[in-house]
Amino acid sequence: MIDEEQVVDLYEAGDALAGGDSSAMQRLLPHIKNRESYSDIPVLFYVAENVETLDFLAENGVDFFQKNSLGGGSLLHRTALESDDSVFAWVLDWYKTHNLIDVPDDAGVTTLSALLKLGPIERASQLIDAGASVDSVADNALTPVRQAVFHMGEEAQAIEGLRILLAHGLTVGADEAVYLADTA
Repeated sequence: MIDEEQVVDLYEAGDALAGGDSSAMQRLLPHIKNRESYSDIPVLFYVAENVETLDFLAENGVDFFQKNSLGGGSLLHRTALESDDSVFAWVLDWYKTHNLIDVPDDAGVTTLSALLKLGPIERASQLIDAGASVDSVADNALTPVRQAVFHMGEEAQAIEGLRILLAHGLTVGADEAVYLADTA
């Protein structure tokens, strides 16, 4: 259970560790290793904000395959959408090494699909190059290509997502083509 002092640690431990002070991270370490959450979000997600922290946690035996209880998104889902490039690259490498890149959230949405709909499109190539499937299907029948069409940003991002998928070998069947044409 996270106490009041540790709530402050959630927000300051990563920066403190990067500055050479590991005391806050040491206080949080048992909670991270026990997969504890604060406000339904794993403690790990709060502190995984820089490579120094990720290296420290890895050296201390933390399992980075943790999911939040608000939809089941993994640390890879979160960092793909919200973190800087170095943190995303570190987490992507860990998930690749552990063959977990295509593990979906509770709705069956993979990190690639989430990224194609919500995130920085340029990261989609990195995910696919690391082994993400361009053929996954979420529980709501959305595929990565359908997610790309529905990107929440500008039309240019949707087109770029489609270009990335096609450049990485996506083939669109007749049913999918009809669906996409009807959607457009």
